[in-house]
Amino acid sequence: MRKWRGKPVPVKYGSSQSPSGRWCSASQPAARDAASECASPAATSPSSAQAVCDAVGSPRPGWRELDDAAMRHTLIVDSREAVLQESGDVILSGAPIYAELGEIFAGLKPAPRGETTIFKSVGLAIEDVATARLVYNLASGAAA
Repeated sequence: MRKWRGKPVPVKYGSSQSPSGRWCSASQPAARDAASECASPAATSPSSAQAVCDAVGSPRPGWRELDDAAMRHTLIVDSREAVLQESGDVILSGAPIYAELGEIFAGLKPAPRGETTIFKSVGLAIEDVATARLVYNLASGAAA
């Protein structure tokens, strides 16, 4: 996996946090021939995506981390309402939303297979709460 943050990442940080991946200093080398690309909140300019792209940054209506070509792929979001208000990637590209992630988990929409998929997340408080609960339960030995 190749990762890009919109700015150079010190080798120590990249290698210690993700020994199985490689940090790239620009979006194009990060995406080239990658099965997965992850973009982060520091991104203020577009990237392109191949296979699966988890786009978790640029949570402002005028910011972009993915270009229009990338946004033409199957788009899954954490919240339609949130991305239509906060995500420049979705707003500025006019990309149609295939599904919310919860719709796929609930079996209301089939998971896309054999195509490039973009997951756009602007971050929801409930995601933080669920993660905190999981970590607490694991640390305390409680049942999830």
